[in-house]
Amino acid sequence: MFRLEFDNYEYSGEGISESIAGLLEKDLGFYDLVMREDEHIEIKNFASEVSGEYDRVVVLGIGGSALGIKTIRDTILPKKDRDDLRIIDNVDPDFVYENTYDLDLERTLFVVITKSGGTSETMSLFMNMKAKVERAGLEYKDKFVFVTDPENGLLRKIADRDDVKTFEVPQNVGGRYSVLSAVGLLPAALAGVNIDELINGGKVIRDLLLRDDEDENICFRMAKFQADNYKDGININVLFPYSNHLLRFGEWYAQLLAESIGKSQDVGITPVTALGATDQHSQLQLYSDGPDDKMYQFLRVNEFQNDMKIALDTEDDLIMEKFEFLNGVKFGELLNTELEGTRESLCEKNRPSLSLDINKIDAENLGGLFMLYEGSTALLGELLEVDAFNQPGVERSKVLTKEFLAKRND
Repeated sequence: MFRLEFDNYEYSGEGISESIAGLLEKDLGFYDLVMREDEHIEIKNFASEVSGEYDRVVVLGIGGSALGIKTIRDTILPKKDRDDLRIIDNVDPDFVYENTYDLDLERTLFVVITKSGGTSETMSLFMNMKAKVERAGLEYKDKFVFVTDPENGLLRKIADRDDVKTFEVPQNVGGRYSVLSAVGLLPAALAGVNIDELINGGKVIRDLLLRDDEDENICFRMAKFQADNYKDGININVLFPYSNHLLRFGEWYAQLLAESIGKSQDVGITPVTALGATDQHSQLQLYSDGPDDKMYQFLRVNEFQNDMKIALDTEDDLIMEKFEFLNGVKFGELLNTELEGTRESLCEKNRPSLSLDINKIDAENLGGLFMLYEGSTALLGELLEVDAFNQPGVERSKVLTKEFLAKRND
């Protein structure tokens, strides 16, 4: 499914058995999400049942409850269809207004996603939208679906009390690892994405993640690259997709890496996303001549859906004198050649990098990418001896926010 290469890094499979054993000893559910066939059938049946009832789906969530479906939307859906799947993942009032002022509430389905059921931002959005629906004289339970914990939390209690349709986030799956659960699959199915393809891509990589083979386990190879470079003092990880459609994937990965590995003053890798070729003109100077504290991950797409030849005016001598090298070249070839130029320029500076080749951008490959990066991040936690599945720093911020607002209301 993917091809992986390294520059300025010598891979060793040392530690693979211990790392996989460490994962299997934990009660983790993220790599088994793709095996939950009954849930997948339920999601597809529900999407089919409500098809035609709604013109727009609005997701209310934040962090891991939103970044995955934003990635699916902006990677898979045609641009003309993306506005039909709106994702409100912040409480910026202008942003909320811009995404809700023109809703036809009779033709809108709201999907509220919070595993804990108590996320302040998500619940405030839910309460606001619920009030709008009820003011319009509509039965709110008919316009909402919840994705939350199967047993606990405020949203679960509300669902049980008001008979709201729900899907579950398994208790052993954290938000940033939940994209291949109902968190991502339900909104995707409602938007018309073939979720079987997402699931099938995830299954391919799941099989490799649990394989104790230092050459075939691509998740471990990526984790080892990061761990070894981090131990050599390189603590910034630059994801460099050469595809606009993968820019959201970089945002999703930033949360995954930052929350999973940044657990103490002694351990942490800072994620950065750079878009090729755009950010060659905004960041490459730093990467080439700045501090040697960064590792690089290049994502290359081999087949573009709408590739075209550059329309070079061969009759214009001024143009041909400077750009004859572009004659007969397609945009995709130019983009990937720029990737090679950037990669080689960093290689000459002894900067460590990996290059991941993706055959094409589709649902199956995206599902594989999700599982690949979740698996490699989980194994990275094992190699660095940190818990890749908690987030104490985020929880403290939530507590303080509630305390500040409570004081205001005293």
